[in-house]
Amino acid sequence: MHRHPCITLYYFLDESDFLVRIFIKWYAFIMTKTASTILLIEDEPQQQEALKTVFMREGFRVEIASDGNEGLASVRTLMPDVIVLDLLMPVLNGFAFLEKFNADALLKHIPVIILTN
Repeated sequence: MHRHPCITLYYFLDESDFLVRIFIKWYAFIMTKTASTILLIEDEPQQQEALKTVFMREGFRVEIASDGNEGLASVRTLMPDVIVLDLLMPVLNGFAFLEKFNADALLKHIPVIILTN
């Protein structure tokens, strides 16, 4: 089974536009189809809005979850093309999300991009 590569981006909010463009180019290069839906799992409203704006400007549909539990529920219903995941969140953090996500055979094929600051 083909495993998708993983990329981790560390950024400051004022650099997010530049780094998101790098991510989009990287993703487009390695994938055979154009992604249409991104599930953004991020707890900070300011970063949610900043990233959502940039992704939408690039033509992606963006859905937002504010913690890992909400993210797991959303990924099961949406089946997004890619997940952008923050690691440090309340309730269920990104590390715990990844453990549960990778244990589910129906989900683990979805690429996860770890985007944290």
